Amino acid sequence: YLRNSTNTTFKNCIFVNSTNLFRFGKSTSGSDENSGTVLRNCILYGIRNQYETNDRAYPWTYVRDTLTKETGYNDLEDVAITYTDFFDGFAMIPGTGNISTDPLFASTTDFHIRSQSGRWNGTTWINDDVTSSCIDAGDPADNYSGEPCPHGNRINMGAYGNTIEASKSFGTSSFR
Repeated sequence: YLRNSTNTTFKNCIFVNSTNLFRFGKSTSGSDENSGTVLRNCILYGIRNQYETNDRAYPWTYVRDTLTKETGYNDLEDVAITYTDFFDGFAMIPGTGNISTDPLFASTTDFHIRSQSGRWNGTTWINDDVTSSCIDAGDPADNYSGEPCPHGNRINMGAYGNTIEASKSFGTSSFR
């Protein structure tokens, strides 16, 4: 829910099986100040709608009574979405580095992405029979040094990008 969310960044997030990605709301003055919102290096899986349009009463509205309703609306023009995977939900929003492919999660409860070079399973590294397109697909300007070798000198999309649990790639990095 974004209300007066200036310069909010969602980075390396995973959103799974939700009806709506966002609900945009107005401030107590009725203004719309959701500028500078960023969604980057994320995976959106099974998200049905870009934003909610339902009417909601208090506490969802800025008016403190139960009769006044606020309607959700489209404020996506104030959201920069880049290097994000859109799968099994609403259509991909055009943006730099955005893709629409199955992220190949390890399971429905384990959101590590599969890799033939190695994926952390919570105990050890295992090699999968497929490799996710989300590996080395994040913003090239973002830090990837927290990822284990081998990596492709680029951050992975999803929650484990730039962490020690990031799935490995076919890269030939020489550090860490």
